[in-house]
Amino acid sequence: MSLCLRWLHNFRDKSHKRSGFVSPEERAQALTAVIRSTQSTAFRDELAALTSGKSLKRSSPLLPLRPFCDADGLLRVGGRLRNAVLDYDEKHPIIIPKDHHFTVLLVRHAHAVTLHGGLQATAAYLAQRYWIIRSRVVVKREIRTCVTCTRFRGETLVQRMGDLPEERVKPQRPFLSTGLDYAGPFLLRATKGRGHKAYKGYICLFICMVTMAVHLECVSDLTTNTFLLAFRRFVSRRGACYFLYSDNASIFRGAAQELKTMFQQNSSFYKEVGCQLSNTGTQWTFIPPYAPHFGGLGGSDKID
Repeated sequence: MSLCLRWLHNFRDKSHKRSGFVSPEERAQALTAVIRSTQSTAFRDELAALTSGKSLKRSSPLLPLRPFCDADGLLRVGGRLRNAVLDYDEKHPIIIPKDHHFTVLLVRHAHAVTLHGGLQATAAYLAQRYWIIRSRVVVKREIRTCVTCTRFRGETLVQRMGDLPEERVKPQRPFLSTGLDYAGPFLLRATKGRGHKAYKGYICLFICMVTMAVHLECVSDLTTNTFLLAFRRFVSRRGACYFLYSDNASIFRGAAQELKTMFQQNSSFYKEVGCQLSNTGTQWTFIPPYAPHFGGLGGSDKID
């Protein structure tokens, strides 16, 4: 359209011919010409009434908007925002019909500029300059037909989950069945003051599978020894843990083997506590490998 208007200008005024790339002024003139043509097709009776100084019909959809014609002959919304601190296009947006191909092009352009934004983002972008009749219906229709949005909106098939394990639905003492996981790293400081540096640490989470209560233990690293100390502190505070569920991390595998070896040794310390732990031993269960969606609350591959 800009090139067509340039040819028309050069044909009429041969002394001031335009050439080269299309300037922003030419693009603005082309857009104004397209809008004027669109309004003359959709709002022919309203334009004729306003240009002749008559009032609009009661059946006109533009009657509540109090429209007027600007200097370029475009229909704009009237309203009471003439003294507002806004741009002219925001105070008096251009009226656009809902059922027109030009409206579809405007909505598609706004949807692309807003990076495939939703209904609110696309409608807000259009409202900065245009007033589309029943804009929400038009914008929603175009967004639904957008191939890119439809592709990213599609939901993948999710396998139906099985029944919850008995440990999660059977009433029992808190932390009798516990899920285990790690969080971090975090920067830890033993005390405040100058000269005390922060060091990297982690949080060991013990989650009750019945009440979903959380017990936190701070550990300095991811070694087996630090975890065993954290587990000892947890048991001393919350009581014996019969069922412990975790993922297949190497630290947990090592800790399970360490506990199994510890209970089999013949030192005096383990002989003292062996009798008590034999009655309240912990059954450690690992969730299947490469299945983080199990969340440490179920699985197989038990280690006693």
